[in-house]
Amino acid sequence: MKSVRKNLEVILTRTDDHLGIEGDLIRVRTGFARNWLIPRGLAVLANQANRQLFERSKQRRQSKLQKEKQEYETRAKQITGKSLTLKVRVSEAGKLYGAVTSQLIAERILAEFGYSIPKRKIVIEKPIKELGRFQVKLNPYPGVNEVMAIEVIKDDSVAVAAATDEPRRGRKKKRLEDLVLTPGALSAPTVETDEAHSSPTSSDEEE
Repeated sequence: MKSVRKNLEVILTRTDDHLGIEGDLIRVRTGFARNWLIPRGLAVLANQANRQLFERSKQRRQSKLQKEKQEYETRAKQITGKSLTLKVRVSEAGKLYGAVTSQLIAERILAEFGYSIPKRKIVIEKPIKELGRFQVKLNPYPGVNEVMAIEVIKDDSVAVAAATDEPRRGRKKKRLEDLVLTPGALSAPTVETDEAHSSPTSSDEEE
């Protein structure tokens, strides 16, 4: 009986954090290659024609990848040794309303340092659910790794009611991103006049 081929050799057409760099020859499960990698343009079959094609463009591709890596290294050095402070609102019991997310950290890094990094490239090894100092890993590109210190502190400028003070029925869960102060957060609220709540004039009065 003829054995079933379970593995297949493919050539990556895009760099992937888990599989390898563009142009790498890898061996994966046949189903994974035919149902996922190839249909999505992430890889091509490692046949003779594709091998020759990628071999001819190898030098140009390596030059491109090297340039990309240098750009990421240069950008990563901009935040080397720097720390990020997050002022968050907490309940009277001193509890955060949720964990600090990679999305929040990415937004703050962009706002403070002008450094754009996808949230999936930020590694939080242990959920940050309390005040204190923590470290997160930044992996913007294969071979480029940085560590950033995150300081999570209580914001004392605004009094926040304890969670028990809110009505339990129909209470909407808050995201931590909505509870981090942003510029303009302390501006005075709009005050509506009594006229805004006055009842419309009846047709009899108009006459």
